[in-house]
Amino acid sequence: MLELLIELAEPLAFALGALVFSIAGAIIDLTAVSTYSGGQTMLALWLAFVGSAALYAGVFLFGSEARKRLAARGA
Repeated sequence: MLELLIELAEPLAFALGALVFSIAGAIIDLTAVSTYSGGQTMLALWLAFVGSAALYAGVFLFGSEARKRLAARGA
């Protein structure tokens, strides 16, 4: 029973990480647009870079890892 729970928890943790990073990246990118509209170009560029990196981490890194682990498990 414990092994099944551990096997299920691992891909779910990756999926949750993908969700958190994707949402955080989207919010940071929206903040970058708002900051750019306010006239702070350098801060907006930095926020856009950080937001894009978070989106990349969420969608490609965590998302593909979760997909691979779920497929290997047979779910």
